[in-house]
Amino acid sequence: MRLEQLDVLGYDRAFFHIDDTASSFTYYTFAESWPRSFISTWDIIGLRRDASSIFEVRLMHIEEEMLNWPDFEALQDAPGYIEVTPPKFQALISFFESVLSGHSFSSTNIGTFFRPMTIQDFAALHYPQPLMAADLGYCYRYFSPEIGKQDEQISFLCLPHWSAQGRVSQLSTLTFTTFDRQRLEDPFFNPVDANGLGKMSFNLQSLEEFIVLLKKVSVS
Repeated sequence: MRLEQLDVLGYDRAFFHIDDTASSFTYYTFAESWPRSFISTWDIIGLRRDASSIFEVRLMHIEEEMLNWPDFEALQDAPGYIEVTPPKFQALISFFESVLSGHSFSSTNIGTFFRPMTIQDFAALHYPQPLMAADLGYCYRYFSPEIGKQDEQISFLCLPHWSAQGRVSQLSTLTFTTFDRQRLEDPFFNPVDANGLGKMSFNLQSLEEFIVLLKKVSVS
């Protein structure tokens, strides 16, 4: 299992209604072993790196029926998660490790940029009450190293939930959520149901810590 650029697999951005042709994002999805005509769900990772080694990453889950919605725009309307099996998750880790190829860092702990969310954190971020207990221990607040970002935006991620007895075909999700802090002023705002929020920005050190976090829940 591996991630490939969309064009390598015969897709283009227009097929997925990704309207950002002027951006420097590159989009990837998993190379499946069956013909394209049998595929009806796509999990897409967007990656952009600027001159100061800030990485912007987008996650989008797109189903075939969404492509027929009137005015569907993936960047605004796609849920901010990807579905992964254990082999796909390992491929994702390898993908991010390749992004850091040639760099050597020493951090091995979680806590500088990612901190486990508490029940109080969930409540403060309008997280749905029924999901709190199930996601406790799997979700982390992300504190961006970029100046000003922590004051303007809130970011968190939720890692896959694996079953110890599950097979390699078990399915779980990796979710990114980033939104403007002022949205919390709306008592009806629900970050779990809001689409178009699946993005995060990393520097070299926070991306490395993100990879360490992924490895903590990997299934070989």
